[in-house]
Amino acid sequence: GPPGIGKTTACKTIAQQLGSEVSGFYTEEVREGGQRVGFDVVTLGPESRRGILARKGSHVKGPSVGQYTVHVDDFDAVSLPTLSVPAGNCIIIDEIGKMESFSKRFPVAVRKVFKEFPGHVIATIPISRGKPLPLVAEVMSHPDVKILTVSKDNRDSLPGEILEQLSSA
Repeated sequence: GPPGIGKTTACKTIAQQLGSEVSGFYTEEVREGGQRVGFDVVTLGPESRRGILARKGSHVKGPSVGQYTVHVDDFDAVSLPTLSVPAGNCIIIDEIGKMESFSKRFPVAVRKVFKEFPGHVIATIPISRGKPLPLVAEVMSHPDVKILTVSKDNRDSLPGEILEQLSSA
């Protein structure tokens, strides 16, 4: 779904319901004085950690997406351990997007999860304007992937539907 439609909220709801059975991460807006100043990455699982994904006006040297500088090292340090040594039988990856893809190690970790992880993977991907990011295209073409589009109409019911599918799988 498009930005702000509820993909992260759905992931957080699913994670709360699964409890200790889930690992991975979600991304969250950071606001100051009502203005968005960046995004953080927050891990799921036994120990929640938070790191910087991107900030406006950052003094860190790094790639940028619009007015945001991506903090690749911080993102890697926080997110990658949850993908390489997952706890539980479900991994949430929110999201496989442009900012995250600036990490050289993230695509490798995502590919490994989709190839080797024996449990369930819930990942969010952005709606692309034109050609999708290479990693997104790769994930979308994976034979075991089921794509669900989050919309205003289904965003409240989707977490329950996904949890139901996980329990019957």
